Amino acid sequence: MILNAIGDGVYGLDAQGRLTFANAAAQTMMGWSEAELLDKSIHHLHHPIR
Repeated sequence: MILNAIGDGVYGLDAQGRLTFANAAAQTMMGWSEAELLDKSIHHLHHPIR
């Protein structure tokens, strides 16, 4: 609940680097909904394949 309320973008990862949680600020900053982000590799989100 606290992570959802803060204004900073916060997301959580599992051991394989896949998103397990993204608060509203993180979703806004990245431009995707939580449903679009969940279970995606954070590496591919921050460093897209060219």
